[in-house]
Amino acid sequence: MKFTKNNYLRKAKLMNQLIKITEENGQRAVSARELHLFLVVGRDFSNWIKGQIEEYGFIENQNLFFAPQNGGANRQRRT
Repeated sequence: MKFTKNNYLRKAKLMNQLIKITEENGQRAVSARELHLFLVVGRDFSNWIKGQIEEYGFIENQNLFFAPQNGGANRQRRT
């Protein structure tokens, strides 16, 4: 698909329908677990997310946030 502004906007809208994008304090975020499932990575989540954090240099509370999962029992990474 050729890159155009129109194609980009359509893809962004479709992406928002496929993976929930939340916004808080002007910052957009997606669930790393949902993204992992959507991409069908082929690696278990814990190893995949550790690799992503290392590869992209994510820093907790700057561009990597933890959110409660299952009523607060676990922490869920959000990037």
